[in-house]
Amino acid sequence: MSAKTLDRKVRKALGEILGYINFSSGASDANFLRSLNYVFGRIESSPQRKEPTWRVLARQLRQHLEMLRETAEPFHHSQQADAVLKLVFDHFLPAYRTHHRDLLFHQTEESLFRPLFIGRVIEAALRQGSHWDQPEAATAAMLREVNDYVGYRPVPVLETEQKCQPYEHEWVRPIPLFIRGVGVGVGCYADLVRQALDVLEQTDPDILQQAYFDPNLLDELALDPRAYDFEHPVSKRPNDVYGQWDPRQLDLSGYSRRFVVRQVILDAILQRVENRGRLSYQEALFEGGVVLAGTMLMGSGVSGNPPDCHDSTVTLATLVQKIAGHRDDFYDRMLRRLEGRRRQRLEAEAARLKQPFGGTRQHVNQYIARLRAEQLQRYHLAEVYARLGASEEAMRQADQVRTASARMSCQILCRVSAASKALARGELYEAAAMLPEMEDLLHRAIDCGAMADPWCILGFAGQYPLFRSSIESVHDDRVDKLIEVLDEIFNLYTLLQKEAAVRGEDALQQQAADRLRTLAQWWDKYATTEVSEVDSFSGLEVQQSAQQVADAVRAWRQAGAAAGDVAFWRQHAERFSSQTSYALVVETLLEHGDLVAAMALLVNWVSQGATGGLKKNGY
Repeated sequence: MSAKTLDRKVRKALGEILGYINFSSGASDANFLRSLNYVFGRIESSPQRKEPTWRVLARQLRQHLEMLRETAEPFHHSQQADAVLKLVFDHFLPAYRTHHRDLLFHQTEESLFRPLFIGRVIEAALRQGSHWDQPEAATAAMLREVNDYVGYRPVPVLETEQKCQPYEHEWVRPIPLFIRGVGVGVGCYADLVRQALDVLEQTDPDILQQAYFDPNLLDELALDPRAYDFEHPVSKRPNDVYGQWDPRQLDLSGYSRRFVVRQVILDAILQRVENRGRLSYQEALFEGGVVLAGTMLMGSGVSGNPPDCHDSTVTLATLVQKIAGHRDDFYDRMLRRLEGRRRQRLEAEAARLKQPFGGTRQHVNQYIARLRAEQLQRYHLAEVYARLGASEEAMRQADQVRTASARMSCQILCRVSAASKALARGELYEAAAMLPEMEDLLHRAIDCGAMADPWCILGFAGQYPLFRSSIESVHDDRVDKLIEVLDEIFNLYTLLQKEAAVRGEDALQQQAADRLRTLAQWWDKYATTEVSEVDSFSGLEVQQSAQQVADAVRAWRQAGAAAGDVAFWRQHAERFSSQTSYALVVETLLEHGDLVAAMALLVNWVSQGATGGLKKNGY
């Protein structure tokens, strides 16, 4: 579908889009967004399309701009439109994919770059007027502006009154499904969203008030593009899966103007609509719209609007009871409002399934339960394969889980297993090359929220707050996972130093020591050993133990590595400050067949442990 063969309505819409881009300063404009939505829908539905819709859109906008330059006087000077189109389609959208390569790896270009999302991006690009000739700077500024949502994410406040903020790659841009004054964005969810909004408009005011949901405040309904992680402690927060009001998109009165829904709920309901059996599309869509509206009310009841509407007397227990009450009222009243065959059918279904609209509601619950079971199964199976060294099978399992946490943990464990095997084979340089990769993956995982924020260990004592009160918290299993992964990486660095010292690879040993020191300094700044509820370790102690072992083994090698030289080891054993130091040296002696020295060190080790001279656990 080239620009020259477009029908009149599409050409008119393209002209409106380009007029906005060429002459606007970035203020939101409903006509522009409607036109963009219309053109995008026409392109997407075209049977001739063979590439992502956003790329076809970019090409058509550029072609139409060339035509307007020749035929329309206002476009004789269209440098702004040229600059913005280049910035958005050539720089920002590819950069957005790269920026979220970990967090949103499961999304496709088609699912991310929807028309209203692109519209918001164009608005942000227009506000970068002074940087259009600096695409890298403009793109960076746009990423900071566009990525404006993180959801429910407790941030610790340390004793220094330093308030830790979410990391850069945790922030995403929810994909707009509806914008007030524009309408519903085209796409697979359009009919469902439109039906749900109609239901909410018809919902009784008292139910809306109980659920803290005012349709008049809904300027934008958006989809959270992140995969729902059932291993994350936030999944234990009641109704979290149903969405929430965005606490950072507030008007001057303190009310949120954007509600964000989870994709898993939309997919569950849409599956029910598509696999409706003998039910008509309109009937299945109506039920889906009612249930989507009901889940939004449940999510709104927990998040509240304004965000501070729940006072200190409100607990999750009392809140859940209240939400259950208005949920039941909502479905009961919706059922009583119906007439004719639809009412008869749904009343019969309610009697059979023991709840109104039970067919769709139970389908959603079963869909979520199956997804959770599959996620946990594949996640833990991937871990097993990774530890066995079956990297390809491990990643095959992890890639079928949409969450970044499963994928990145598996990638790290695969490298841990491979590096351990390389060390066992004596391939030190191969193992050394994998350690920076593990560190990079670790930092990326923390930065995008796939692993726990280390500051939260100290800030929340290894717990995860589910609500305002610290009492309503659960143990954050991600903290244990983070410490476990770091423990493996520290162990590998220690083993690498020891093996390098044994083989006389002094340069490699020093390189590993330097990297371990840097890693230890990074880890110790979080003061995790100060939290008694968490079984952590000191990076400095690991680094010192590794250095002690490397120095002792190097001296032993340089002295000729004589077997049974107990006197030599006696003077070095006095410097060992941890069980790890003893274990690594004894292991080295056993590998070289020096049973006498190994036995002497073991006796010394036991005597030190009996007097409490060494740490009992870990390092």
